Amino acid sequence: MSGDGGQVSPAEAEKEIEEIKAEMKRLEAEIAHKKSALSESSQDPLPEQEEESAEAEAEKSRLEGEAKDALRRAEAEAEEAKSEAEDAVRKAEIEEEEAEEARVIAEIEEEEAREAKAEAELAKRRLDEAVRKVEEAGKDIEQFTADAERSKREDAIVERVGKRSGSIDWSQIGSSEGMSSDDLTRINGIDDFAQRKLNALGISTFEQLSKIDSKITEVVNDALEFVPGRVAELEWTKQAITMIGLEGVDTSSHGQEALEDTGMADLSAAKINWAQIGKAGDRKSDQLTKIKGIDRDIEKKLKVLGIRTFEQISKMDKDTSEAVNGALGLMQGRVTKMMWSQQAMSLIEQG
Repeated sequence: MSGDGGQVSPAEAEKEIEEIKAEMKRLEAEIAHKKSALSESSQDPLPEQEEESAEAEAEKSRLEGEAKDALRRAEAEAEEAKSEAEDAVRKAEIEEEEAEEARVIAEIEEEEAREAKAEAELAKRRLDEAVRKVEEAGKDIEQFTADAERSKREDAIVERVGKRSGSIDWSQIGSSEGMSSDDLTRINGIDDFAQRKLNALGISTFEQLSKIDSKITEVVNDALEFVPGRVAELEWTKQAITMIGLEGVDTSSHGQEALEDTGMADLSAAKINWAQIGKAGDRKSDQLTKIKGIDRDIEKKLKVLGIRTFEQISKMDKDTSEAVNGALGLMQGRVTKMMWSQQAMSLIEQG
């Protein structure tokens, strides 16, 4: 038993009970021994012996009472400890549940934060895309408006130019009525808009352009609202004659002779740099078909242009090659890709 009257732990109570039990066993053994001694002597117990026996019984009763009290206290304390332990377990379980709930809530909040961030990024991308589309739409509208305004201006100019057709001497250049229109943009200096204006005047063929003299050239120049002298400078008449010659090349020798008789063989395309490649003059013509990519028809067209020798072809640079390419009506870049200039040099070296 605790000496300070405080609460006894279950272990201490158990130990105290064991000690009381041991003391009780000792007293029981002592009483039994004394009874046995009395029985053996067959004598009446002495007053001293009776007194000792009574004291032993009293001590035994006291110890039994203390043992029972100690047992009750131990049981009560054990029950209380058990209750406290159960409370502690329940509290721990509650705290664990709360911690788990907090963890789950944190995970949910983290996931919600990620989703919110993703939604914000998606919203930003959509906004950027919407802004881009609006900007593009604005540009398209601006371009459409600009195109519409330009088209409106061009239509007004074409209409104005068409009213000047009466100033042209049609008896000299002829009417295009009933004739197929040519692609006048093949002539250097005539773009789509210039062709529209020429058509509005009533000029739509190479034949008509080939018959324009210096006087009508000035009239056409003014009617088209060009800077003075532009049509003459670009030599539209000569270019038109060249185009007619190229389109009229015949595969027969008679056709070639007819072209040469009309002086077509000495005409040139406007962009060909004759100062660079030189005129053929009275030099003997080479067999240009030896160059890969030049057949009989192309050879005749080259001669119409005024190109009849390997030497001329060997001196063609890229710009002149493109000019010849365009004059012949070949696919863009063909003369350069077929390396006519290099082939001509090789043929000259071979003699």
